[in-house]
Amino acid sequence: KKKGFLHIPAHDTFVLSSAMINRAFVGGGHRLRNNPSVLRHAVYAPLFTTIAASTAPTTVTSNAPPNVQTLMNAAERFMNTEGGYFSPLSPETLSHDFLFRGPVIGPLTKTDYTSVMDYLRMHEAFPDLSPNCFGFTVDPRNPWNVRFFVRATGTYQHALGGATGMAAAWMTPPDGREYRGSTEAWSLLFTEDRESRELRVRGISAGYVVDWFEDGISASDTEADKALPPTTGGRGLSFGFLNTLGMPLPTTPRGLSLRLIQWISGKLDGPGGYFPKAVSNPDTIPKWWKNKRRGAD
Repeated sequence: KKKGFLHIPAHDTFVLSSAMINRAFVGGGHRLRNNPSVLRHAVYAPLFTTIAASTAPTTVTSNAPPNVQTLMNAAERFMNTEGGYFSPLSPETLSHDFLFRGPVIGPLTKTDYTSVMDYLRMHEAFPDLSPNCFGFTVDPRNPWNVRFFVRATGTYQHALGGATGMAAAWMTPPDGREYRGSTEAWSLLFTEDRESRELRVRGISAGYVVDWFEDGISASDTEADKALPPTTGGRGLSFGFLNTLGMPLPTTPRGLSLRLIQWISGKLDGPGGYFPKAVSNPDTIPKWWKNKRRGAD
């Protein structure tokens, strides 16, 4: 506190009392006087005040995100038991305006994402599949967004779903081979359900491989480290699984071959189709999503 200036470091967490607010703004003539509107005025007054989000509340309100630990716990629970990729999907955990986007897949609406998860059934083909998430953190620019890494593992015990799974099983019958995923960057964007006041996942950003040459790096020179490179060929999401099964599909954004594959498969996708949807119909995309690129574009 110096001449009307109050600064709290962003990495610290405080709950401000009315006495603290009164002392901080006494030079400017402001008083809290148990009036929330005065506090709102004080926070946005040109006194360069910085107030970190409190971790004290445990309930979600429409005006403030839940505390950091609540968000990170929700993200970890979703990834391990609710998300559809590494476990059966719990559709009620997704908001009505949900959207999925990967490097070359998406945007997918809630309906189409549910359909794709039901088509692939990754968690059934790899019953011991685990995302092995680590590094959870809340984005400092968006307190509703949780970012983290995924380095999934599992063993191939049953065929994947759909025509893609049949083709993969024809080339490589389920043989218990190990899948070791590349390290991928993911994020979950949360929102509050207006009726239940519970957290819902509004957006998933997934499958961004952080190191294409991870197979050439080890923590030490031991034989154990050398024997455990990723089996994905530097590919993320389902592309990494298919590479493990001997189907190395192209994954380069804006690549001509992948765009051609998506155009052809788009004629045969959808419920009951031969291939899973790569993108949703533009007319169904939620208004909050502003990016116009689609699929591998």
